[in-house]
Amino acid sequence: METRRRYRTARPLSRIQSNYRKWKDWEAGDYFIGEFIKKEDGTFQGQPSPKWHFKYLDASFTVKDKEGRPIKMDETKNFTLNSNATLNGAMEEVESGQIIEVKYEGQDSYVKDGITVTPHKVTVSLLEEDIDEDEEVTL
Repeated sequence: METRRRYRTARPLSRIQSNYRKWKDWEAGDYFIGEFIKKEDGTFQGQPSPKWHFKYLDASFTVKDKEGRPIKMDETKNFTLNSNATLNGAMEEVESGQIIEVKYEGQDSYVKDGITVTPHKVTVSLLEEDIDEDEEVTL
């Protein structure tokens, strides 16, 4: 006779298995589209630095593992975007399950308090599906 388990999972505690790409590896024009899963709080050099977890939907670049080998990405994989001032601000308006697109625009340099700063510039857009299942799509 099989014993029935008496407990159920209240919430997972292990981290999401995810792939990511360092901002320094992005090129102007690169984009990523994903379904927002959750925010993970963290710090970098003593400053708040969240990580943003997504279900991978599409990207203009090839995701690579730590050894530089391409990873076959599809909707069963997760993707993480590291902290970025523009992204962090935009994500305050995004709820779990919503789809966003992040487009990389390169880096700008400016001087702040005598220090040259070169932030990564991105645009973030909230997306919604616009294709009717009966509609014919021409590419």
